[in-house]
Amino acid sequence: MNSSSSDMTPPYVRGIAQQVHTLRAILDAPPPDDVGHLVRDRLSRYNGIVFTGMGSGPFASYPAWLRLVSAGVPAWVVETAELINYAPGLLTPDKLLVVVSQSGESAEVLALLDTLGPKRPTILAVVNNLSSPLARAADVVYPLHVGAAREDTAGTGTYINTIVAGARLVDAALGEDHSADFAPAVSEVRRYVEALDDHLDIARPLELASRTFVVLGRGPSLASARTGALLVKEAGKVHAEALATSEFRHGPLDLVDDRFTAVMLAGARATASLNRRMAQDILDRDGQVLWVGPGEGPGVNLAAPALTGAARPIAEILPLQMLSVASALDNGLQPGAFRHASRVTRVL
Repeated sequence: MNSSSSDMTPPYVRGIAQQVHTLRAILDAPPPDDVGHLVRDRLSRYNGIVFTGMGSGPFASYPAWLRLVSAGVPAWVVETAELINYAPGLLTPDKLLVVVSQSGESAEVLALLDTLGPKRPTILAVVNNLSSPLARAADVVYPLHVGAAREDTAGTGTYINTIVAGARLVDAALGEDHSADFAPAVSEVRRYVEALDDHLDIARPLELASRTFVVLGRGPSLASARTGALLVKEAGKVHAEALATSEFRHGPLDLVDDRFTAVMLAGARATASLNRRMAQDILDRDGQVLWVGPGEGPGVNLAAPALTGAARPIAEILPLQMLSVASALDNGLQPGAFRHASRVTRVL
């Protein structure tokens, strides 16, 4: 989508390119001192950590949740609407409530704040709008550093920066350091977005808008699978479903025919061979596979930056953002432009 004039490039596509700058902003800004103190020094006082948000917020929190529960820390990821209506028992003073919200003022966030009484959890807000109701109500704020948001287009940057914030929070909680995973992230993201036209040239002939579309991944890659499917629906106006690779084999495999496309996230080395086998099984049943990873895989290869560990979800979301652009163009639509939704949801 290169253009001699940025005015000719859709805002959503410009937002994809600008992630280089927003990622650098959060990586260059260490977590506020009170964030580290809250998570590191007071973790023993909490009877668990609850991550919540809407849209990509809970998806982006999934890798942090995985690391915590793998270390034996009680933790939950619950969409805010579900938390309010069906799991209010988690909103107790002995919990740390991590609320992820770009705007800090969506309908569900406001309802959550109204729900909380004086005996509420400690609130850590991972938020971009520092003057929002969420930021004002929080005990501690972790800024997302994604800049001013446009109301007329789907968002970019929030997911990637939430991945960074979540990794740093867990590092503080567990006394670990994954900063080396993020060291090459800015240069790798820049290299990818500078070649976006080349990536689109691979995707456009795939006719994604006319096919059954599923995004598959395991472990931390589920965060990008779910967020990527959301972007393809929201920004590309094509229905896409996200499933765990293992879940797909238990029934949805029967969807596969010559009109079916699976986007397979190669994922971590521990399960990459299982994902590769699933991809080959789909190909053997006449389906189409788009393999997302830094190396060659079954089907059509969609190159992803060579990021590993805690930074891998950043690499995985970029090809899915590109597919959302290709899907919109296939539909003859401007990528990222809203038809019915809005950047900040105002109605429960």
